Amino acid sequence: RQMCIRDRSKRDSLGLGEKNQIEYVPTFIIFQDSGEIGRIVETPQISIEQDLVDILTDIEQKKEAL
Repeated sequence: RQMCIRDRSKRDSLGLGEKNQIEYVPTFIIFQDSGEIGRIVETPQISIEQDLVDILTDIEQKKEAL
């Protein structure tokens, strides 16, 4: 688990913003097995909670299809 907090100048001490191509705040990036599986940028489509459920459900459905 990792959290990156950026200030209004869009800089963070670990350089994670640039590494993960964060341009807008807030941006929530969801990782699984060291890879990005989804992100919520600025405004959620439905709500943060529902968008997270949708991202995680989509990944589980893709795993089951394999």
